[in-house]
Amino acid sequence: MDYQNSNRSDQEKSKKKKRDKKKKKRTKKDGEWPNGQEANLRDPARGVAGAATPVPLEASAQKPAPELQPPGSHPFPVDDSDHCETPLQAYKDLEAVLDRLLWIDDGSNQRKKKRPRSELTIYDPYYCDGGVKTKLASMGFTNVINRNRDFYRDIESGEIPDYDVLVTNPPYSGMHMERILDFCRQQSECQPNKKKKKCFFLLLPHFVYTKDYYQRALSSNLIENSKTNPFFYFLVPEIRYAYIPPAWVAERSGASKALVKGKETTAPFPSFWYCHGPSTSIQQQQIHHHDEAWLRETFGPSGSFRSKHGPSRLRYARVAEDIPRDFKGEFDATKKRPNPRARKRQRQKQYQQARSLPSPAAKAQQQPKKKKKRRY
Repeated sequence: MDYQNSNRSDQEKSKKKKRDKKKKKRTKKDGEWPNGQEANLRDPARGVAGAATPVPLEASAQKPAPELQPPGSHPFPVDDSDHCETPLQAYKDLEAVLDRLLWIDDGSNQRKKKRPRSELTIYDPYYCDGGVKTKLASMGFTNVINRNRDFYRDIESGEIPDYDVLVTNPPYSGMHMERILDFCRQQSECQPNKKKKKCFFLLLPHFVYTKDYYQRALSSNLIENSKTNPFFYFLVPEIRYAYIPPAWVAERSGASKALVKGKETTAPFPSFWYCHGPSTSIQQQQIHHHDEAWLRETFGPSGSFRSKHGPSRLRYARVAEDIPRDFKGEFDATKKRPNPRARKRQRQKQYQQARSLPSPAAKAQQQPKKKKKRRY
């Protein structure tokens, strides 16, 4: 009996120690000390023990809030969730097509000359935080127009600046994407009061080409939107672009879910470049446009996995059917995964196109057919 009582008392003592230890941890975590008393801490400067009042962890871990953009800094209504700067990699993916516009092709000289990048006037009508100028200037494109103005009011008043190419990532909310498509359609039309057509490159979500407003914007009689002559071609990255919101957006109520979770970038949708590059002019001289042969040579055949020529890792799609399946819109009928045999045939076809090798059927057509001997 004495042995059992001693065991019980030892167990009760150990349980009590554990409870006291948990209580001590809980009270220290809340910024208080056990038993409501102050702890004797040793002052490292004096080398003596003295009473010190503990500082709660919440107060010591507070970080200075980022500087908020003053209210009214934009002369137009804004949505905080739309404020995201385009990453530098997205602009670098356009280097080849922007440089192509700078090659002079006047027909008199077979050896084409390339103008400096500073002569290409780039216009971004949507102002976020002014980062587009810094990013493009680091690539040599110093002539960039990105003003803190109401873009739609400038359209009504006719104050759109003169530019050579429009490069923008429009806001995703409201009717911004529909309105920028309509503006680009008007800029690309042949009108008597316009000396030249315009080029534009829009960084839009993957679902835009499946929307009704996209089809309405391209259904004008002045624009041929078919498989033989599509209005847009697409440049699709390998990895989804991640956008960088300004510091003052995280402190407002309209911040994205990624910022709430503590992330520095946000990528709500897969996005890629919607490109339209007709002939245009710089300083009254004709420059080269984006023809199908050059696009195939630079980015590989439409719908191929990798580019055969150059270091580009973009995937080129001449029509919407050639957009990679992982970047297709949710309402695209061709997004459905085919059966295994069809996938195998599709992979073989894409690999053959990427390597510029003729298909087995083409080889068979090139070889002369052997005449079968008749048996009598």
